Amino acid sequence: MSDKLITDAGAGRAVFLTRVKLSLHAFSMAFWLGAFPGLLIPIVLWCSQLSPRDLDVVKLTVVSQVVNQDIPRKWVLRDVDGATKVLTVVKTDGNAVQLLTAPQFRIVASSISTAMRDATTAAWASLFVAFVGYLLVFSSLRRIGKSARENKRIDGAKDLVSPKALSRLVMKEEPGAYSLLDVALPRSAPMQGILLQGAQGTGKSLGMHDLMKQAFARKRKCIIYDPSGEYFRAHFRPGIDEFFNPALEGSVPWSIFAELEYEYDANTLAHAFLPPKGGVVHGASAFFEDAARALFSVILLRLAQRGAEHTHLIADAFLEMPDDEMDLLIKNSVASSAVGGDSKGQRQGVISSIAIYLDGISSVQPGTWSIRDFLDRDDDSRLFLLSTDDTEAMFTPLFRLLLTVAFGMIAAKQEIVHEDRYWFLLDEVAKIGDIKLDKVQAELRKYGVCVAAGIQSDKQLVTSMGQDRGETVLNCFNTVAMLRANEPNMAKRMASRLGEQDVAVVSKGQALAVTDWRDGGSLNQGEQNKWLVMPSKIGQMKNCTAYVRIPGDYPATFVDFRHWLPRWYRPFARVLRFKEAQSTPPRDPRFRVIRAAGQDAMASVREEADRVRAEAAKAEEEKKIADAERAASAKEKLERKGVWIVTDMETGEIVRADRTTTETSGGDKAGNKKNKGLW
Repeated sequence: MSDKLITDAGAGRAVFLTRVKLSLHAFSMAFWLGAFPGLLIPIVLWCSQLSPRDLDVVKLTVVSQVVNQDIPRKWVLRDVDGATKVLTVVKTDGNAVQLLTAPQFRIVASSISTAMRDATTAAWASLFVAFVGYLLVFSSLRRIGKSARENKRIDGAKDLVSPKALSRLVMKEEPGAYSLLDVALPRSAPMQGILLQGAQGTGKSLGMHDLMKQAFARKRKCIIYDPSGEYFRAHFRPGIDEFFNPALEGSVPWSIFAELEYEYDANTLAHAFLPPKGGVVHGASAFFEDAARALFSVILLRLAQRGAEHTHLIADAFLEMPDDEMDLLIKNSVASSAVGGDSKGQRQGVISSIAIYLDGISSVQPGTWSIRDFLDRDDDSRLFLLSTDDTEAMFTPLFRLLLTVAFGMIAAKQEIVHEDRYWFLLDEVAKIGDIKLDKVQAELRKYGVCVAAGIQSDKQLVTSMGQDRGETVLNCFNTVAMLRANEPNMAKRMASRLGEQDVAVVSKGQALAVTDWRDGGSLNQGEQNKWLVMPSKIGQMKNCTAYVRIPGDYPATFVDFRHWLPRWYRPFARVLRFKEAQSTPPRDPRFRVIRAAGQDAMASVREEADRVRAEAAKAEEEKKIADAERAASAKEKLERKGVWIVTDMETGEIVRADRTTTETSGGDKAGNKKNKGLW
């Protein structure tokens, strides 16, 4: 039916009257159960302590307030012994008076008893107790009603708590030295991985800055992957800290050969430099990847064994070494079968799989700096893997190599400490690629390795590592700060990480009728499974707000750290601690493009190609002349030494004529006839 049975005004009237009636019932109940008993109890207790005379004085005083004030009357009351007598007043002249007006009685009563003075106190006490009783009953009704109307958790994730409440729980059970967005972390949390996840511009970098400051204050060794230079400009200390980016002046001259201590280190570095691609398991692509890693590891090891020091020699070996020299270098190795032999196409395919990533290696400054030495130094120096947008593609494989070496060296030390010692702060960690974070978190935790990473979407890891590997890596981060996620599916996955609850859900109803006495409200309760935080709510979060989940059975919390940002009324905001202290180093002039002046680019290419072709033709002509001269010389030698017979036209086999005659028997006449005329 399109017609409304109940108008909006009618429904509003019914709802309003229902609320008023239910509220009046609550007020009435609060009065009769709270105020009225509170009003009577103090008076009854006070009266129970009065003597018979005092009790009569009080009653008659009350009566005197309502009777005619001008008519004298007798006032009967009991004495101390309980005997009933008429109040008699002896005047100064000796006459006894029993007829007294109401005002006169009150004057006489105040002189013979203090009960009325105590009555005032009892009355105020009665009113106070009545008021308190009313409030207690009314507040109890409100509390019961609120509890009855609220959904109650039965099982599943714990309800959200405030950041301060969560911090109190942590400090009570497992106090630690670090906090994430002002939420205290358990002592073991840094070694179990910290992840800041959310869209760009939501405040992940602020959380990473704050973690860095805490690690710096404890003088921990830190390796920082800085994809934009933000952390370098804020925290780099010239003369103390170091950074790596060969495209910038002042970069450490890293030697990949200095990182090799055992032969199997070459395999580890090859796997880090050329990590397996997600989803590539079988087929030609997998073969070329495996062969490229094998070839890289063999050449790296063989060059190191021959005394190589500078990293760029790896690139020289692949880009400039002739085939015969490379064959000699990889002889009797696992790579010789992959690139050896006559299959030139296969050889070029394997080498090309490596060569496309060699730009970064070829540009590393000559030197012997080693990350092993950096980690062995007993100081609080920091290493910044400083990336920029224009050098990211070139040097990301090298950043991956350095991190892999650092993890491997820490594992080789086998120094079990169970406290934070090394911090790896990796913002936009998906850009680095697969550095085996799952293995790092599982095995290096006991060596004091703490990994704090920033990521925009979990799908970034899935894309670079595959579905299973990506989920495994995400599972290794036990502490997560989840900021706004704009993509609905990502918001749903974040909500899943916060958890779900089995809840006793209360549904409310409103009964509306024509007659007021039939109007009413109803509450019904049932069980339901629901999100702790709705995915849509995660997509509507403000910048610098986050849900924080820490390891253990602690509840999650919602953090608002917008007070870190500067405002006119906050001149000392926390974000000011992260301001830039220096600028990014200048570019290395080695990478500057040198342009030829005064020539046509295409014409110069054609001229150079013509010159190369002419030189090749000249070399071919000289080769033909040399071959002809060698053939003539050989013929001359043959003619000088005697007559030769060609015995096989296909192979060109020849023998001397006199030797053939000697070895031929009578049964060889056919053969002699066959060779007749060949000399």
